[in-house]
Amino acid sequence: FEFQEKQVLLFSQAKNEQRFVEHTLEPNQPFFRESLIEFVRKETANETPRVMYWFDPYFAIIPQSVLRSKDIESYLKLNFGENKNSLSPQFDVIHAHQAVVVYAIPKWLQTFKEQYFPLLAIKHIGGQLLNRSRNQVEDLVSIVLYEKEFLLTITKKGVLQTCNCFNYRTELDIAYYLLLHFQKSALSAQAKCVLYAHSTAINAEQFPVICESFA
Repeated sequence: FEFQEKQVLLFSQAKNEQRFVEHTLEPNQPFFRESLIEFVRKETANETPRVMYWFDPYFAIIPQSVLRSKDIESYLKLNFGENKNSLSPQFDVIHAHQAVVVYAIPKWLQTFKEQYFPLLAIKHIGGQLLNRSRNQVEDLVSIVLYEKEFLLTITKKGVLQTCNCFNYRTELDIAYYLLLHFQKSALSAQAKCVLYAHSTAINAEQFPVICESFA
């Protein structure tokens, strides 16, 4: 499962076939919790999820050497201002890059996880991208496309260069940020590029240049 502010995305793969199912989240509406539980029960009837992911653009990367778990809320406040009471601070340690992803999830999601999937970990999707880049000796560019934002991670010869989220309106916005970071990090022309689309509303026809570049 990947939870976002307004939807949850279930993705699974079997026999080379990927399956994506979306469910709209409306936490302020009546019977929100019942609707979510019913969706989860239906979609997990034949398989048990292994991990729960969270994505929103409000996260920060800090060096592992300065991590103090009691200060997670302070790190978020420093980067994004006062924390909302409805949010629960979290962090993921990325040992491969000696880095920590600091973020916050809604308290309703924390409660839901503890009640129905107490053994599952919640991870930020940014940390997942960084974990996928471990042991990579070649330059690697990874993008996760959402409807209004995209998540970009770059490693150069295995060393983390950037992990950040950007807003976009058109494909040209994405191309601009890519070119900027290619130049900034002096990436090889043979850099490996990986593209993920984490929304069923996104298709190749909307991003012909990007999809061709990342094919």
